[in-house]
Amino acid sequence: MATQALAILCAVATPVHADADHAAMRASLEHFICPGYAHFAEGTEALNQSVAALCQKPSAAALKDTQKAFAATVEAWSMVEAVRFGPVAEQQRYDRIFLLARASAPAKCARRLRSGTRA
Repeated sequence: MATQALAILCAVATPVHADADHAAMRASLEHFICPGYAHFAEGTEALNQSVAALCQKPSAAALKDTQKAFAATVEAWSMVEAVRFGPVAEQQRYDRIFLLARASAPAKCARRLRSGTRA
């Protein structure tokens, strides 16, 4: 009898919990994850533009703008870096974000600036 009651309870409770979990996941996606990644994407685009401007015409002002853009991008990433599923989990994107500075435009730009070339 206790086994039957437990089976009935589990059968009834599971869909309710699944619906609640689904609703919580949808709310997280709509109110936290998607907006957070959109903000991060905007930040990376602004950083790319700032770095390109710095490489084209190096100046103290351009460097300061790039540093601000970098800080804003890091802040935007820190809001979503805990999300380790979805598109960020594909093709090692999550790990590549951390290694980006070594092979990215800022690093290439820095090498060009040190060598005295612009292109």
